[in-house]
Amino acid sequence: HVTLSDLARETREGTGDAGICFELAVHQAIESRNPLIHPLVSEVLDEHIIDLATNLCEEDRVEILGTGSDILWGIESSVKSSEESCVALTPEGQVICMFGITTGWQLIGEACPWFLATELIHNYRREVVKLAGPVLQKWLSQYGILTNYVDSRHARAISWLRHMGATFEEIPAFGI
Repeated sequence: HVTLSDLARETREGTGDAGICFELAVHQAIESRNPLIHPLVSEVLDEHIIDLATNLCEEDRVEILGTGSDILWGIESSVKSSEESCVALTPEGQVICMFGITTGWQLIGEACPWFLATELIHNYRREVVKLAGPVLQKWLSQYGILTNYVDSRHARAISWLRHMGATFEEIPAFGI
């Protein structure tokens, strides 16, 4: 199974026409939704928001409810307030995770990335990590500082964030 993030590693400087032909073949495969080459990332649609809200992993559900928000409203408002948001899908079109970045905090030179997942994340960990690295690097170079809160009980999120290079500060308790 080849994902779009894998394809970036296959290009080499000086490939010329072969690289262009390969790129055209990949685009045709994506357009025809060829199951051998399926885009992992898509634009967020209303159906994706509903799928995520219905199948949200328990840790993310607790985190959203801890802010006092309704699950569906929390996800919708995250997507609508984002400069950029994407959804990662299985080849069958099921939501793996959704992520984005808001810039409401840009007045103090920071942007706020967010990430929510379904239980399918455990089956696609490697692909999501490959995808997330370049996205986070792009956002870091674009916005400078990325900051957000994570529920201290959400051990998997904290572990993943540390793996991706995040640092943590102790903050007072927040939420319900």
